[in-house]
Amino acid sequence: MLQELHRLSPFETKHLPEEILLTEAFRQRFPDLPQMACFDTAFQHDMPRIAQIVPIPPIPRCYETKGVRRYGFHGLSYAYLMEEVARVTGAEESLGRIILAHLGSGASIAAVRYGNSIDTTLGFKPDSGLVKGMRTGDLDPGHRQFE
Repeated sequence: MLQELHRLSPFETKHLPEEILLTEAFRQRFPDLPQMACFDTAFQHDMPRIAQIVPIPPIPRCYETKGVRRYGFHGLSYAYLMEEVARVTGAEESLGRIILAHLGSGASIAAVRYGNSIDTTLGFKPDSGLVKGMRTGDLDPGHRQFE
């Protein structure tokens, strides 16, 4: 798993390299201690395909075969929020149409229906989507004409 995380670290430079170092340090210091990884993209893993597709011209669609898709992030936060929605409003109401917002240094919005993410403002990398404390969010390609 760590090999795969090393391979993916250029796509998530803010957190992943430090998380890998911490995992390796724990493995070295406590070799018999089981470790578990919780992936922040898991909450959005089963979004409808239309929400996963990156809006790049469809011919060729070779980027999809290379794993380029909208993954979404802040899933751990959203999973917790959905538990709280169910606790506060009741299980039945938590299955309705819900908009969740994760607002902090990182920021995103998720649309949820039947308790599952159906869309998110974050895409392939955490740099996408809303403006964040240290990230630009989506940039309109038209801005280049003013450089």
